[in-house]
Amino acid sequence: MSYDICYSMDEKMYPTECRIPTIQLKNRRLMLRFLAILWIGLWAFPVSAQTSGTTATVVPSRESTAESTLATITFNAIASPRTSWSQSDSETTVGRIVDFNAANIIYKLPPDDSLKTRNAIEVTKITFEWLSEDAAGANKAFESGSFSDVIRLGKLAIAGGQLPSWQQRFLVAKMVEAFWQSNQKVIAGKLFLSLLKDSSPSLVYASAPLTWQPTKMDSATTEVALGWVKESESYDSQLLGASWLLGTSDSSGAIEALQRVSRQPNVHLARLATAQLWRVATPKEVASKFQEWRTVRDLLPVALQLGPTLTIAEKLERASLQAEALDEYIRVIAVEPPKSYACILAKKRASEILRSLNRPEEAKRLLPST
Repeated sequence: MSYDICYSMDEKMYPTECRIPTIQLKNRRLMLRFLAILWIGLWAFPVSAQTSGTTATVVPSRESTAESTLATITFNAIASPRTSWSQSDSETTVGRIVDFNAANIIYKLPPDDSLKTRNAIEVTKITFEWLSEDAAGANKAFESGSFSDVIRLGKLAIAGGQLPSWQQRFLVAKMVEAFWQSNQKVIAGKLFLSLLKDSSPSLVYASAPLTWQPTKMDSATTEVALGWVKESESYDSQLLGASWLLGTSDSSGAIEALQRVSRQPNVHLARLATAQLWRVATPKEVASKFQEWRTVRDLLPVALQLGPTLTIAEKLERASLQAEALDEYIRVIAVEPPKSYACILAKKRASEILRSLNRPEEAKRLLPST
């Protein structure tokens, strides 16, 4: 089966046209997997030009059949408004992951390698060893904030064919965030939406290029976001587009889209849309609702709580609830890697709050350079 897809980037942002060539794939699963990675850059794969000069045939690397090393998997029961993702609710197991997709996580339990299947939405965290040196390097670069290296090594890892599909999904998710942090918003957004077509679990939303703090969008990016909001059959596209438009002149349409997404059945997606709506709350509303916001935030897996936490902190700070905002920034500092953009931002904001509260020594310990 052949698929011919073309995407021309806005010349102002990305002067080089990116033409996605005809791909010869033997089954739908491979097609979806490679949709998720084509936006990264086609040079990562062996390419042979055709006579027309306008298309090329991509020969995809074979998916690895290597046995995964032992992974630590943390589960929680599916949350409802009456339960929380507290530590006491957690269940941790160690096994070899066979697949981790939108529906299930399939793994083998030692010592007899008995096969187990659980609902993917119950997984709140996985810790595993990458089956590729380049992928491990990309992960290390991600933790240190070296986003250009994340993209470079990620391309090499995917081209190398050593990663099983479930590890590729999580690597591409990190590359999405690397593109976003490199101010390549459109690429990050398109790559993320393609990733979701590859039966990716909800846990990849930890890297979704959603805006959680006031962010300026140029006209080209806004136009792309407007197109996503109009995609009535895709709640993922609506969430992403509305997130980008919420601080623009098109915010009313964004609010309507977020309200629609907040009512759909995927609980993680719905709660992220609900959390996005907090960004338009007035200071008076913040004072009366932030405790409710914290409850909704805590219903999400820990991996998905970062964005909502940053929004809560920023809104509390603007509402002059400094002590409460400080608590949220400290929460971010406690759980995020020290060199991550979120941890650096939280330290800066927490330090400024501490100084405003006449606690300069604590501010200096938190951020010695100030």
